[in-house]
Amino acid sequence: MKLFLTWTAALALSGATLLADAVPAGQPLTTILANVEKGGYRDVTEVSVDDGEWEVEALRDGQPVGLRIVPATGEIRSVHADEPHPALPKDALSLPEILKKLDAAGYTQVSKLELEPAGWEVECWKGGSERDLLLDVRTGQVLSDRADD
Repeated sequence: MKLFLTWTAALALSGATLLADAVPAGQPLTTILANVEKGGYRDVTEVSVDDGEWEVEALRDGQPVGLRIVPATGEIRSVHADEPHPALPKDALSLPEILKKLDAAGYTQVSKLELEPAGWEVECWKGGSERDLLLDVRTGQVLSDRADD
């Protein structure tokens, strides 16, 4: 009986984790990013899902900030000071353009974009499989595509 309860708890926790990181219903990510920019935030270096909301790391007036965004409305719910982010290259492709390229290539349900020295790390889906991608920051070209583990 203990083993059954342990397995049940583990499955419940893994399901909760999957649900917590799933792309939330509501405004498309391109709309979320447009609202962030309209709010005066620039150089977005990370977008991710946390507890059913979008989290965005960006700069405002040159200072790093973290934003929590309500998916249904795209409203910025909170802003807080954040640790320094990596610098976005001046000739980097915009995230909405990156998202268009991913969509055109058949990638869906983008739940994370994070700027790393090697490029954008992306978590998304394609063909019923969760994928981990590495994208060129300047062109949006997929440099690496592997199954998420």
